[in-house]
Amino acid sequence: SGALVAAGVDTFAKLAALQPEEVERIVRSAGVRMVGKAETWTKQAALAAEGKFDELRAYQQTLTAGRSTSSD
Repeated sequence: SGALVAAGVDTFAKLAALQPEEVERIVRSAGVRMVGKAETWTKQAALAAEGKFDELRAYQQTLTAGRSTSSD
C-alpha cells in the first residue's frame, strides 16, 4: 500500500481507475517484490469504493491467494 500511496493512489476509487499492469508497474518500480499479478486488485477496489462490501467479500472468497481461478 505504501508504494501506491507514494504514487498518489490513495483511495479505492483511484486504484479502481487503473489498469492492473499499471498497478504492477507502480508496485515493482518502488522495489516491492510482487508474487503473481494485480489482475483482481482493481475490481476489488471498485467494489470497496462503491461500498459493496458484501459483494467484495463474496468475490474475495472466489479467489485463491488473491488470484482469480476463473474468468471475471
